[in-house]
Amino acid sequence: MKKLLSLISILAFLFLGTSCSKPSFTPNPSKAAGVIIVNGQPEPADDGRICAELVDNQYVFTLDSAMVYYFDYDAETIYAGDRNLTSLVFAANIDTKDVGAVASAGYTLMEGKANTVYAYYLHFDGKGLFFKPDKAFATVVVGKDPVDIEGTDYRCRITLEDTVPAAFFTITCRNGEEELAFDTIRTEEMEDYMQYPLPAGTDNVEINSFNASSEFISRKTLAEGEYSYTAVYDIGGQFPGTKSLRLVWPQPAEE
Repeated sequence: MKKLLSLISILAFLFLGTSCSKPSFTPNPSKAAGVIIVNGQPEPADDGRICAELVDNQYVFTLDSAMVYYFDYDAETIYAGDRNLTSLVFAANIDTKDVGAVASAGYTLMEGKANTVYAYYLHFDGKGLFFKPDKAFATVVVGKDPVDIEGTDYRCRITLEDTVPAAFFTITCRNGEEELAFDTIRTEEMEDYMQYPLPAGTDNVEINSFNASSEFISRKTLAEGEYSYTAVYDIGGQFPGTKSLRLVWPQPAEE
């Protein structure tokens, strides 16, 4: 599960020197604050909305979904977050200060299911984050090939890719072709953003993922200086959950 950020340092330059002169904050619920992609068409509450819960400083919808959001929470605070995304990059327009996103998410195809997702704009009304399930801006049947969903009210492109959740993955640390260490990590049991120290001399890492039947899924090789690996795992829906592993490369020996 990705963490909610109250401030994104890479975007801070947009707002430096403006906090003292900012007018009082007035939420604009008509302005899109993000995008959520839901597996199947959800049922609204009596007021026609589906609202997120704020849990441990992050907005969460109890839906089989993936999402990204970025908005002013009040005059001083910016909220940004995501859920069930395998990659995410925020991008900013310096002139307008609008912030968009380029992201990807896994999706598990299931035989006999519709494999249909609905995309909605998220809105913030000063109290919470919500969307209206009768206002989908895109409906997509997911197949074997990657498919892009692009938003215009909230500028974003989210690529959905057919993905098999990993029950576990192995880590092989090497110096050249020489194996230095080998380990197995069960995805569900690992902590998100878990730090993984690599042994001295490591200059490449091979990560192989496997499903619940111990069948091979995919392989990724990380070179020295590449720090992040995203693992996907089963959370009960067709959108798998994600956790990040942070590689800690050995420090060069002092001369």
